[in-house]
Amino acid sequence: MAQDPSHPDDLERLFSGALQFELDRAAGGPHSLPRSKRRLRGAALLQGDSPRRIMQGLMDGDPLDMDGRCGRRMEHQALLMDRARVRWRSVSYLAYLAARDGYRGNPPLDQFIERAIDQALESLIEEDWEADRSDAPIDPELEQYASIALEADLDPRHARRVTLEFNLHPLRLRRPLFAVLVAGRGFAEVAEASGLATAELERELRTTLTRMLRFNNPGEGLDESLDQAMDDLLGKDS
Repeated sequence: MAQDPSHPDDLERLFSGALQFELDRAAGGPHSLPRSKRRLRGAALLQGDSPRRIMQGLMDGDPLDMDGRCGRRMEHQALLMDRARVRWRSVSYLAYLAARDGYRGNPPLDQFIERAIDQALESLIEEDWEADRSDAPIDPELEQYASIALEADLDPRHARRVTLEFNLHPLRLRRPLFAVLVAGRGFAEVAEASGLATAELERELRTTLTRMLRFNNPGEGLDESLDQAMDDLLGKDS
């Protein structure tokens, strides 16, 4: 991923809206932003020297399909993250970069947006690791934690650590793990498609599941739960 840009005061102020949404999603979220009187399209939406004004235009009806783009990029990167949170942070980055660079269509729009999303993803991962290290409070309703907590019967705080550890896997391993554990694809199919030896993929699955299950299954209980989970996953191909 691209490196995170510097954070001057104007970018920090721009992020404050996204941060408030993350802290209190019931407060109105993107619908609290004023509606634009003009319907611009494509690169024209990113023209201007005010990041906040650009951001407001991007959130008014999602004309650049940032929600869909973020979802597809998260799936491509095989990351466990909250989609709404990624969208807000990505729009913040996109608006800031467009105003900073005086964007006029170069590089191509899709490439420019992808760069902003990747930087947003990286910043959120770094932010969540810092929150985990400081044992900061967690929003249990965030998608990335809620789904893991429900599936693995974890405390949301432990779910945060599990998702962070998962997101640190190298991409060549993260994609097949995501395909099996999240997308529900068959083990043998994923191993063949990814080019991984079945033994390597099985070893990585076992390691990942051990991290997921260790909080609720100490000692001998972990081994039993782990064996059952592996049998369930490997049995999908039979």
